Amino acid sequence: MNFDGIEGPEPNAPNTIDSCQQRELEMDLVTGAPVFRLDESVDRIVIRSLDGDTMKAGREVEAEITLHGAEDTSSRSNPDSRSIAHVYYTPNAGAIDEVEWKYLWSESVDPGVGEHMFQVRFFLISGNNIEATTSTQAVRVNYAYAQYNANSCFDDDSLDHPYVDVDDLVFEVQEYDATDDSEIDPSPTLAPTSTSSVDCNRTGTFIYFILTLSIFAVVNEVL
Repeated sequence: MNFDGIEGPEPNAPNTIDSCQQRELEMDLVTGAPVFRLDESVDRIVIRSLDGDTMKAGREVEAEITLHGAEDTSSRSNPDSRSIAHVYYTPNAGAIDEVEWKYLWSESVDPGVGEHMFQVRFFLISGNNIEATTSTQAVRVNYAYAQYNANSCFDDDSLDHPYVDVDDLVFEVQEYDATDDSEIDPSPTLAPTSTSSVDCNRTGTFIYFILTLSIFAVVNEVL
């Protein structure tokens, strides 16, 4: 996405399929914030099947989400808080008036970490139209500052509500075929099967530290 805002220049802004839209850009002129890559932003959402095959109801997939953390929160009303990304999923993104978001995961991001990437794995479920061969589904990331309660949309009443970015990724899923013995019956429940995360800047520092120790050990052994 590499930007945020209701009008862009984020491609396909505001990148939400319902009425939940992040704060308008006009607010930036009044408050001086938020600023892309200095404040909270959803940079990238990728969804992939784990077996490399077509995404199908009943199969496990992985959502990989890249965020950018706030650089400095000292001037905010809650300066000691964290940014939280709430991840949601809907198997019925095509029914705009009937979208029901299902909670998946909440990811906490400390200020000053720069780029933060994490993955959530879960099983796809079937859409409402049992006669369809495919369904339009979506993953949502509601990334906001100091909003600890999980919600599919941000809290307008929050003092820090300008610091939010909400984006959806829409994708097609092949529906479950009960006549195919190789197909997996979609689970009626929804919960992440595993999660992982990394602060990219910190990872680079850690790898540098390990390499430094390794080089030191080799040199010491030669001497």
